[in-house]
Amino acid sequence: LQRYEQAISLFLQALKLLPLCADVKDKTEAEQNAIGIHQNLGISYNALGDFSNALSASQRQLDCGLIAKDQTAQCRANYGIGMAYNNMFKYDDALSYLTKSTEQAESIGF
Repeated sequence: LQRYEQAISLFLQALKLLPLCADVKDKTEAEQNAIGIHQNLGISYNALGDFSNALSASQRQLDCGLIAKDQTAQCRANYGIGMAYNNMFKYDDALSYLTKSTEQAESIGF
């Protein structure tokens, strides 16, 4: 079932709880949770055709991946950014991010 609106609402609620989790739990776990939530937000927004919010979510995913030094998350975020640009008909930007994602995937064996 495609319940993207409900999923987005729940993901946004989860993001509000992350600062609380970061105080109590391992910082790495909070970073990974943030990465996953932003990735899922990007996927959900893309599915709804809300490419601007998909782009923003993927960019936040990339920021979190850079902070966490998580190359897999960075690779996936660059893919999400590239797909959002592609869906917005910004093909030069899309190509740049999709190329970066492919290069990252090859370098980490993903």
